[in-house]
Amino acid sequence: MKEQSMGRILRRIRIEQGMTQEALVEGICTAGYLSRVENGSQIPSRQIYQLLMERLGESGYSYAYWQEEEEKEQTCRELLHALQTWQKEHVDEKLLKLQKMKGAQDIRERQFYGMAHVIWLYMNEAIPQEDYLGCCRTIWESDAQGKARRRQGMDKIEFAEMSEVQLWILNNLAIGHMWRGEYRESASILLRLCRYGQKSAEDVRLSWSVRAALCHNMAVCLLEMEKPKEALYFCDQAIAILQKEGGLSSVLYVLRLQMEAYRMLQDMDAYYRAQTLLHHLNCHLVKEKGSRAQIEKRLWDRRTLFVIF
Repeated sequence: MKEQSMGRILRRIRIEQGMTQEALVEGICTAGYLSRVENGSQIPSRQIYQLLMERLGESGYSYAYWQEEEEKEQTCRELLHALQTWQKEHVDEKLLKLQKMKGAQDIRERQFYGMAHVIWLYMNEAIPQEDYLGCCRTIWESDAQGKARRRQGMDKIEFAEMSEVQLWILNNLAIGHMWRGEYRESASILLRLCRYGQKSAEDVRLSWSVRAALCHNMAVCLLEMEKPKEALYFCDQAIAILQKEGGLSSVLYVLRLQMEAYRMLQDMDAYYRAQTLLHHLNCHLVKEKGSRAQIEKRLWDRRTLFVIF
């Protein structure tokens, strides 16, 4: 077999079967001891993937492949940040860069790009809120697993079996339900996601920012359902996560929700305390990052109350 041909074969199998890197390597590793002894987990990491490729004599190919994947992942992280902070010009730039990157995409990469593109369309008012849910559902069902899960029903979903991209799509499905006034359907998804986020905190299955975003969105949904007491519980959960991890700018959005909950409860003392704290934090951010107008515009823009992680 010619040099690097094994790597090309493995990559072609992965793409044709719509498999993630981890799924392919896990299948290979289960026949030996690599995942048990050297990794100690059920799903081998990308470092183990590279090690396996090198053992197959594909170090040169593996290195080039590794560099390409690293660049793609970095672009995806930057795109997510731009989406979450509503920076339209950066979203345009990162989407275009991702589109131009070489190499075929597996199903997860296609779903990620598709979901980011739908959010970009909404940001640019190219699709109305009423159509957002349908677009998310189309992406959700673009693989066999998504179709099967729809037949089973949302209450039968096992989140531990999902990738973070699939959880991201589910979060946006919940937002789509919310925008259509289907609050019970939205709350059902978000509540299970929040509970899963709490369980996964110990093994770092979901990042702190994702867990905080889920609590934030759950609070938004409960406020729409006119349940301010329950919303305050999830606000407290989000703030506890953000205070521990240092997400200062995100606290502003949660404080905005707290103010609304206190207003609905007619607890004006608590309302003004939250308002004062929000003002102080806002002033601090202006000193750190500048542009009060930009910060306040993002803070009071209704659309940013839905955190798209």
